[in-house]
Amino acid sequence: MKTVTFYSYKGGAGRSLALANAARYLARLKYKVVALDFDLEAPGLHYKFASTSDAKPLPVSAGVVDYIYNFVVEGRIEDSIKSFAYNVSVPGVDKPLVHLIPAGRAPSKEYWTKLARINWHDLFYSKDAKGVQVFLELKNRILDELAPDFLLIDSRTGITEMGGVATTLLADMVICLVLPTMENLEGARAVLRSLNHSVRESGRDRLELMVALSRLPQMKESDSEEKFIRVIRSTLNEEAEDLKDTLSCSEIYVLHSESALEIKEVLRVGSGISPDDSILLRDYLRLFASVVPRELIQSKIGVLVERAKQRIWEEPEAALKEVEELAESFGHPELYRALLSFYEVRNVPVSLAIKRAQRLWELTGNSNDPLLWKIVQKFADGSLVGARASRAGNWSDNFQFIEAIWRNAGNRDPQVAMKLSSAYSMMDLDSHAADLLLETIKALGPDPALVSRCIRMLDFANRGTEADLLIKDLKQGLSSDPTFVQAWAKHALKAKSADALSEISQPVFIDLLLQVDTPTVARMYSKLGSLAESNLLAEKYAREAVFSEPHDLAKIREAGMLYHDLGRAEEFVRLAEGRVPQRILSEIQERFEILS
Repeated sequence: MKTVTFYSYKGGAGRSLALANAARYLARLKYKVVALDFDLEAPGLHYKFASTSDAKPLPVSAGVVDYIYNFVVEGRIEDSIKSFAYNVSVPGVDKPLVHLIPAGRAPSKEYWTKLARINWHDLFYSKDAKGVQVFLELKNRILDELAPDFLLIDSRTGITEMGGVATTLLADMVICLVLPTMENLEGARAVLRSLNHSVRESGRDRLELMVALSRLPQMKESDSEEKFIRVIRSTLNEEAEDLKDTLSCSEIYVLHSESALEIKEVLRVGSGISPDDSILLRDYLRLFASVVPRELIQSKIGVLVERAKQRIWEEPEAALKEVEELAESFGHPELYRALLSFYEVRNVPVSLAIKRAQRLWELTGNSNDPLLWKIVQKFADGSLVGARASRAGNWSDNFQFIEAIWRNAGNRDPQVAMKLSSAYSMMDLDSHAADLLLETIKALGPDPALVSRCIRMLDFANRGTEADLLIKDLKQGLSSDPTFVQAWAKHALKAKSADALSEISQPVFIDLLLQVDTPTVARMYSKLGSLAESNLLAEKYAREAVFSEPHDLAKIREAGMLYHDLGRAEEFVRLAEGRVPQRILSEIQERFEILS
């Protein structure tokens, strides 16, 4: 039996909610669980395990307070601990795998009377005190009579006798939920240091400590959260007076806040909600996957995956669905790896594979996974890009995991860099897209497509000086490439530099530009005062767009914008009227009004 205590220095950290979700998670993996409510002054597990249909608390008649009261006040030892244990139903689990031993029938008057009559000082500190013995005996009876795989203890907040029992005397692992305030962090740090000290003094081998930063709002910039967590980690790991007590919290788990739970707390695990729709559920799954010893969960998951593999050829859709449900229910890395392998066999859409690959990366944080790199390469080859895909419901707009895997591969895949830059640009992160492309150019050398895209991103990000330097450094080697010359010319137009326009207007560059971008040449001639040449090119381009069949709608839109830039918008409307689809003409006219 592994005993895990959920502790928080102050209330409001979501400790009891996390424990209840953990109990469901373990039960869905077919583990037997006992949840023990040691938060005697503010008991709540019987509310957390409430029926989802009517939200009424689990009906209980006795619990920990009654057990202790009978021993301390009445001198009576219970015949069986089972009389204090209540079955908790878990969606999708037929057997009664979760038992709750509540604090008692709170908030009844009888409960508070019994609690008040227990002399905790005498129980722990009087001559021949039997407090330690009582609680060790309680733990042993739970093991002997209920035989759970896991005992989950909801500890009292702060520094109390019951908190000490739950965290030091009984626990094999302590999950400490902290809030992102200095008061909370320093208080939790002091408690965790004392736990380290107590374990060392008692001669125990070790006590596993895990820290979860709770109620953290989502941050728009992924690196902002990383920086914040680094500060949290540094604060917790600050040197203690006795260096032996210094913490070494290498990983800080995050439990994000969700506005839906601020009004009504409900369990996320086993609720039918997808991890795609709940960031807190994703956080829970990552945390809980680290609670179960790897060797224990491997055997459980191995059986489940093998069963699905045996069905993949005879019932491929059913087998795939089964692994999807397992992965989404338990959030274990091995299940997602199996799912991605199944996706490869079934040739599923790349958007779905990327979504599950992101989930695997969020669970492991491992950017050096060959399976993930294969998915990222598919991302580079596919049509999924940025915010459009996000709005279509195919993609979470967090490209951090693709970028992390790409960087781990040494920034050596230009296709991934190009795709990421497009995605970031569509999310209005042009400066980040430019930085990413600059890194790639540095790693791979001046590829014309990369350089051209980088110039555009620098211009979009209003970093024109850097674009000037990039063009100056690379134009000698790339000036025969039409794509590079096009980016150079558009930059010169945006910069409104007469010298830059004069240089790019040399005949050799104009000939290259006319192969790929007639409108840009027309705009350049207009800026240089060559209006006849500009109007001639514009008219030729517009007629080709308007009179060609089938219509090239992108070319029609570009012709309209060219005429607008040259101050001839009304002429374009007369030319296009009756010749192009009315919806396209109306769209162009609306843009004229916006730009005017």
